Amino acid sequence: MREVEIKNIYNTFLRVSRKKQDKPYKTRINFDNFETNPNYPYLIKLKNFFERNYIVNIDDFFAAPYEVYKDESYFGLDFYISQNAIKTYTIFTSHKNNLDPDSDLQIETVLRGLKFIKEFCVQHKLSLRDYLSYKEEGDVVNRFIVHLKEKNVSVYNLFALTNFDFYFSKTDYQTLKFILGDTASRLSYYRTKFYSSKKNKLIAVNGLALIEKEIKKYLEKS
Repeated sequence: MREVEIKNIYNTFLRVSRKKQDKPYKTRINFDNFETNPNYPYLIKLKNFFERNYIVNIDDFFAAPYEVYKDESYFGLDFYISQNAIKTYTIFTSHKNNLDPDSDLQIETVLRGLKFIKEFCVQHKLSLRDYLSYKEEGDVVNRFIVHLKEKNVSVYNLFALTNFDFYFSKTDYQTLKFILGDTASRLSYYRTKFYSSKKNKLIAVNGLALIEKEIKKYLEKS
């Protein structure tokens, strides 16, 4: 179970909905007396939902209806507490998995994955080369497999990391299949798509080089 702050849910909702409408957005800083906001009950329900369903990616959950229902221009927080929102998210994630790696959605996911890896390494004081081998006490699998399950990183982020195949293969296939579902069985397919991509591979590889420098600077300072 994860802990999700209401302010992060609300700001993610604002960012995604405004971007999907091609409008500028501003992160909300002041949450004083936010309990009186009419959106607060929706956010409480979403907080409980996200904390119970830790594999749901919050960015994708808010983006899903805009990708599935192209004719609609806006979805309020009331939509996201409905069963239809869950169904829409399931449709979206299935569709997204089969998109070309050079599609806008896949590129966006890779960029988001780069940010996540950098922040994770900084938080745990890891060099980038130690990211794949990292396992927390009590973990059955390396933490990057959990990140892939939770959609914090893309498989295309991982292909760009040195020794990915080595660390991935250290976990037996049945365990990987149980945790990752079809991603485990379709790994070769995704790898072929990655290496034949024109933009995705370049962004994933060059992005790692950039965050490696940033992580190194942080570790040297601390």
